[in-house]
Amino acid sequence: MKELITFDTLPEKASIDGVEYPIGFGYRTMMAIEMEMYSDHNDEQKLLNALNLFYLGNIPPNVTAAAEYMTWFFRAGKEAKKEESGAASGLRKTRRGYCFEQDAQLLYAAFRQQYGIDLRRTKNLELHWWEFLALFEALDEGTKLAKVIYWRTCPLKDMPKKQKKYIQKMRSLYALKEPESTMDAKLKLAQRNAKMKEYVRKRMEES
Repeated sequence: MKELITFDTLPEKASIDGVEYPIGFGYRTMMAIEMEMYSDHNDEQKLLNALNLFYLGNIPPNVTAAAEYMTWFFRAGKEAKKEESGAASGLRKTRRGYCFEQDAQLLYAAFRQQYGIDLRRTKNLELHWWEFLALFEALDEGTKLAKVIYWRTCPLKDMPKKQKKYIQKMRSLYALKEPESTMDAKLKLAQRNAKMKEYVRKRMEES
């Protein structure tokens, strides 16, 4: 049974092979993990850094299961989807619609405008990642961030010429450095890397 954000206690620990591990469930930790996955590090180093952040420096020996749980948690317990509808559904679109680093000001303004939440003063553990996602995905078109995500991800096929020209202009103005790769794709690529398990275990032994 899937967890319901309105009824159930949100996960703050991971159970890997019968052992419970505290996790970084706060929104800032998960944002940092996502930014790490878009860094210039190689896939193995990205995953190692992400796992260290998520498991608070105590990565489970079963690295594959640990990575799979982190990915599941990132999606708020949802299955990966190829496409999502809605203006602010950039989290799981095939085409990347947002960047926490590049859109930091827009994100801050959107939460302040729509919810009255000051992300600068909201402590990491005061806002669970799943709560943050629910709010992020519900941003309406009155926020600049929702508009920008729409411009970046909307299909241009069959769109009126004048509208298409405007969106192309906005898409160029707000272009992302790496627009074609979503977080899901980044995590899957790192996990598929054949050397990942050996690399992470070796680094863990060296530390």
